[in-house]
Amino acid sequence: MGPHVSPLLRPRILVAASHSFLRHSNTNGALAVYKLLASMRYAPPVTLTAAINRAVKEQGGTKSTKPISPDTSVVLFESRDIYSLIFLLSTLEKSRQPDVMEDVVQDYAKRVSSSCLTDSSVVAAMIRGYSAAKQLDGCYAWFHRLRSNLPGQNRFIRAAPYLCLMAASRKLDPTNTKALYRISRMMQEDGIPFITAAYNELLSSELQNRNFMRVFNLYSVLQDSSITARPDAYTFSLLFDAFWKNDTGPKHECPLNPSFLLDQMINASKSDPIHPTIFNINTALRYFVYKGDFQSAMSVVETALSAGIAPNSLTIRWTLEQLLKRCQRAFDPSASLELENTVKILLGGLTRDHYAHTVHLLDVVRSTKTSNESLKLTRSVQDALQVIHTHFLSNRSAKPFASKEELRNTPVLSRIRDILSVCANPLLGLG
Repeated sequence: MGPHVSPLLRPRILVAASHSFLRHSNTNGALAVYKLLASMRYAPPVTLTAAINRAVKEQGGTKSTKPISPDTSVVLFESRDIYSLIFLLSTLEKSRQPDVMEDVVQDYAKRVSSSCLTDSSVVAAMIRGYSAAKQLDGCYAWFHRLRSNLPGQNRFIRAAPYLCLMAASRKLDPTNTKALYRISRMMQEDGIPFITAAYNELLSSELQNRNFMRVFNLYSVLQDSSITARPDAYTFSLLFDAFWKNDTGPKHECPLNPSFLLDQMINASKSDPIHPTIFNINTALRYFVYKGDFQSAMSVVETALSAGIAPNSLTIRWTLEQLLKRCQRAFDPSASLELENTVKILLGGLTRDHYAHTVHLLDVVRSTKTSNESLKLTRSVQDALQVIHTHFLSNRSAKPFASKEELRNTPVLSRIRDILSVCANPLLGLG
């Protein structure tokens, strides 16, 4: 940049140049300008840092074959602040280039302090970086370096590196559940409280390997009054997913009562120690509709309504899918079209996402038909579709159960609750 350019304009020009590179998908160029900006002792604006962060993550997410050049990344931050280093590492995590992250850390260690090599936040970022690159050995190398240099007993040790290693091991070596238990024992040996997030990693690993009895037993341990950790929304999601998979696959004896678990979730959401999520709601809804426990399913929907949770396409798909699976049916093309039109009206129009779920729903329904079945709608399916049409889709029918205000604010959830309330009617024969 020539001397004729005003010092006041230089940072603005560099920031504009970096944004220009980003607009043209040249992440390396943007990083190079960012490096120049930092080397001239200008503070990069937060908007530019965030934009580069997004660009690197998108480049990693699209599995780009164009790597980020190491020489443009090593000295992005001339700052001696450890938080600047941690932020840069979090920016580079999704790039799937842990070697670049290694260069950044080693450069900082030489210029400032080697203590960064055993900083919990730095180690956690490096483990996530190696995990994104699918290099589990690198994750363990950083973890053992941290453990070999643990601070004194009076120093606080963060749980983040342990949790990141558990997540990496579960993702990259899914069948090796024992590794997660070893990491959890290390947490306890190092004096770190065994928090809910660690339990969730164990639950998720056992569920992934369909070890349902271990999932249920782990939850019983979590309920031990001597343990400070308590289930969160993700814990309940994993458990209801386990209930559903256990019932739909080779069934094992379950020591837990799903209805009691639902009461726990509802009470916890009312007293505000947990905040239900849409995934949390969907997994519980799918299980109870599958079981034909429509009263419990209605309680799930009412919890979502009171928590102000917005439903998504899976809420529709899983509810109707499990409802129709309870009907012994056979579909011909015209019947499939009737079902598709019904779902379309219920959704209020087919977006691309809704259409994909509708097609999947029809595929599931069609796959149940055998060559011995007649090519027509069975009576139970006709009843189910008639219930939806009569109570929710036809202006000539009886008034909907949901109030107009609820239908206006949350039409999908209100209609689903009404469908479930009708299905709970013993005269329909679906319960």
